[in-house]
Amino acid sequence: MLIEYELNKIKKSFLFKNTSENEIRQFVKNYHCSIVKFDRNDCIITREEISKRIGIVLSGTVGIYSDSFYGGHTLIGLGGQHYLFGFIAIFYNKHNSITTLYSHDNCTVAFFDIPSSLNSVEFIRSTPPQILSNIYEMLTIHIRDDFDRQQIISSKSVKVKLARYMIYSSKYAGSMQFDIKMNRTELSNFLGTYRTTLSRELSRMEREGLIRTERSLITILDYRKLLDIEMMSY
Repeated sequence: MLIEYELNKIKKSFLFKNTSENEIRQFVKNYHCSIVKFDRNDCIITREEISKRIGIVLSGTVGIYSDSFYGGHTLIGLGGQHYLFGFIAIFYNKHNSITTLYSHDNCTVAFFDIPSSLNSVEFIRSTPPQILSNIYEMLTIHIRDDFDRQQIISSKSVKVKLARYMIYSSKYAGSMQFDIKMNRTELSNFLGTYRTTLSRELSRMEREGLIRTERSLITILDYRKLLDIEMMSY
């Protein structure tokens, strides 16, 4: 049983946006909720695991990885606060997790246990419309992020990939300065290139006055030039 302090943390989750107090308490009661804290690099779920819980990130960041047939991992994104996982796996993917998740930094996750006897139709019928709307909105964001990454990495040019990634990140952050929350190895993994090639291209873009980097913080100095690089790729 959640204590009031933990319940208050869950109420702030996107899952319960515009949801009444009674609906939240009933949902938590129907699907036993537990809050788990993870340290950096802790494994939250692997692709091979059978998912029986819906999870949502309350704080911190998770690394989202796609596993290859040969056992390798490719970083395909980061999930921050309100990142939802497990829903598709439970109801539409024969219970197997779609991706592997690791705690990218210290993070806290709320898990909701879903009875194995419950199917998607019954879940939809018994869940308040606003909570369902919130779930589908979060899933739509995931799909959009997947398409955006495919667009970013579709070019063979590392410079174009970086230009696209920085344009996307600045729009998402609403600022010409943003924290990518990834080190060089992780960013090269995300973009599908070698770390040395990535570092060389970042240094070249700094010399050309396009950007300024400081650890994981990037400042765009010439947004117009980045757009030109992106447009020329077509």
